[in-house]
Amino acid sequence: MSLNFQAIIAKHSDPFPTKMKRFIAPTKQSSGLELSWSYYAFAYERAFEILVEEYAKRHPNQIYLHIPLMQTARHSMELALKTALHECNHFTPEPLKITGHNLLVLYDRLDDFLIGQGMIELGDPWTKYSRNLLVHIDKFDPNGEVFRFPVDIVGFPFNALDIDIEGLIIAHHHITTLADATVTMLQDVGDYPYEFE
Repeated sequence: MSLNFQAIIAKHSDPFPTKMKRFIAPTKQSSGLELSWSYYAFAYERAFEILVEEYAKRHPNQIYLHIPLMQTARHSMELALKTALHECNHFTPEPLKITGHNLLVLYDRLDDFLIGQGMIELGDPWTKYSRNLLVHIDKFDPNGEVFRFPVDIVGFPFNALDIDIEGLIIAHHHITTLADATVTMLQDVGDYPYEFE
């Protein structure tokens, strides 16, 4: 069943409602998959793609949408890298850290592991290109705060930034595809020597 945003707003147009409708509840149909790293990574990847496809119909208008698009893309890339790191943990007795929001740190951790395991070669052109994309993002937003809030944790304002949406689409595509390819490669290897709950 499709939803109509304007119809929903019109239907509930009482300016002073007295009864709240609960809209978050524990699910009754859980497979467990929806709590996995891969599910979250996929969900945010698709969310960015859907949002940016919709925005593309309005481009170059509504430039304010660049901020949430950038943040959604960034979070999607973070989840993709963390999903790949999580998958790597099946191949090591010492779990790799999946904490933090610095994309470059996450990427380097993943790259170091894959090179160390002989799964990719040092200096591979695609991984080098992907790392350069993350260096570019890291220069402006190292910890995922710049596109979430207008000021830092102590109240100092961030610099205003222009975002090239085409460049963002390409960066998101390469980082998430590289992370997805890593997961697929590890799953193809199979026979996981280490299992973590």
